[in-house]
Amino acid sequence: RHFDHLHPNLQWNKWVVPYAFRASGRYRVWIDFTRDMIQHLVDFDAAVSGQPEAEEPDRLQGLRVKMERQGNTLQFSVFDQSGQPAQITETFLGAAAHLVVIDETLDDFSHAHDDRMNEDNILTFIPLFSKSGFHKAWLQFSFDGKDRVASFSLPAEET
Repeated sequence: RHFDHLHPNLQWNKWVVPYAFRASGRYRVWIDFTRDMIQHLVDFDAAVSGQPEAEEPDRLQGLRVKMERQGNTLQFSVFDQSGQPAQITETFLGAAAHLVVIDETLDDFSHAHDDRMNEDNILTFIPLFSKSGFHKAWLQFSFDGKDRVASFSLPAEET
């Protein structure tokens, strides 16, 4: 239910991610990294106690995002408050945008980038699904110097 995408900092020969969980409960944490040109994915569960449920903040801050699906391609169009296209000209963690897709069982994890930086309001991804079924997707991008996150629910077929 709560989602964040963070990059670690190297401190004293360790990768460190300072983080404050928004609420108590069970969380699944994924570590996605590349070593020797091979991508690795490690996940683990964390139990967090003692914090009341927190309301998810508005992470679009007035923007609107429309998702369209064309076969295996997901296309997101970003609009400002007046309905005009919002040009994406800033990078978010080194790419025009990131898309993370997780299935309802928390077993299927996909992380993709839109690396085009063509400065329009369209962000395009071809996520890989290893399982069919219900998935949740989070689109991340920067606009006006602020990180934005849009979430979507979608059925998926294996790709």
